[in-house]
Amino acid sequence: MLRDRGHGALISLCIVCTLVAGGGSVAQAQTLTVQPRTMATGTQNPAAGEYPLDSTGNMLVSVSPQCVGARRCPLFIFLPGGLQTAAQTTAWLRPVADKYGMILLAPTEYGRSTVDQALKEVLQRFAIDPDKIAIIGRCGSGDSSMALGIHNLHIFSRIASISGNVPIAGMDSQNKTAEFLIDIGLLEDNGKFAVVRALRQGGHPVKHVIGLRGHEHQEEDYDFLGRWLHESWTKPDPATRTAPAVVADPLPLLTTEALTKMTAFWTRFSLEPDSIRTTARRAYLREVVVPVGEERPSLPLVDMAALAAAHPSVAAAFKAAGLTAQQHDAYRVAVISARVGADAGSDAGVIEAASVLAQNIAFMNAHSDELQALETAGVENSEDFGVFAIPSYDPDQAKALGAMGMWRTP
Repeated sequence: MLRDRGHGALISLCIVCTLVAGGGSVAQAQTLTVQPRTMATGTQNPAAGEYPLDSTGNMLVSVSPQCVGARRCPLFIFLPGGLQTAAQTTAWLRPVADKYGMILLAPTEYGRSTVDQALKEVLQRFAIDPDKIAIIGRCGSGDSSMALGIHNLHIFSRIASISGNVPIAGMDSQNKTAEFLIDIGLLEDNGKFAVVRALRQGGHPVKHVIGLRGHEHQEEDYDFLGRWLHESWTKPDPATRTAPAVVADPLPLLTTEALTKMTAFWTRFSLEPDSIRTTARRAYLREVVVPVGEERPSLPLVDMAALAAAHPSVAAAFKAAGLTAQQHDAYRVAVISARVGADAGSDAGVIEAASVLAQNIAFMNAHSDELQALETAGVENSEDFGVFAIPSYDPDQAKALGAMGMWRTP
């Protein structure tokens, strides 16, 4: 079970996801027979749009406008977490495929044989770059994406688990080419530090991400996934890629005054129109480093200084709170670092007792009232997010929810 600490409620979404995702257990993971480098015979992509597969039911292929014609495009398979249809998955992920110039394969149900069969048809019907194929899972399908991925490193050059488990037993230790994205919600568990460390020790590049969310879907998370896929494929050398921003080095000490100012800002920021609070904010997202013990996970976070420079009302909210945008971002990273560090414990490495992080963790434990005020500032909907795992869920609802308070707003 996952404990959504933002609501203090126990939710079992990943258990549900695992049970309903056809063929989704680790035990069923087997080597696929598809050979992309010899089977990628498709030479032309059709007009931008969605296309059902002939060989397997309930699967959709989405072609990006950037992929129309003879260009060989990257392909990513997104396995549903559970109870989601191919149409729902496509609604969430097609904007990502369109933005970053990729082809999306979205199944409703999946297993080793159906994925194998689907990949063969896609490679024959569409112009796919056989060296750029990714498999991604979310919730219960995180197990399956990892299992299929690590048993088929000759097929998948990118493997991702979002809000899911990350089994890596049985990985081919000789194959070092695959890169991994491990993305876990801040309000879900301890951040998967141990498995990330194991992957890196095995020689694999890993993008370790802490998302500002519970177990719900977020447009920002999917956009980050698309950006990671695009940049890692277009810039194979990690040293040439955009480095995450460092906004809190060293971490500032948390104080009651700092939390009070943060709460004042977020209370006012929540009143901004959606054009600023959601649309404009998303335009200024950047990847930020969060120091946690000996680890440095990433965090998709809005550049508040840039947002305030573009929108006077945001700048006015900072002024009224007695806080600069730069101070806000540093304090916010410090709060998140303390939250993650407290949950991760020794999994994140040694946290020295005299360190700022240790002092911030102690401060948060001793000032629950101030922290609660900050957590609830700007929250629009305090219901649990189990709605995201039922068949009647409307994918447009994710966009309509908008900002969900400081813990849920990248």
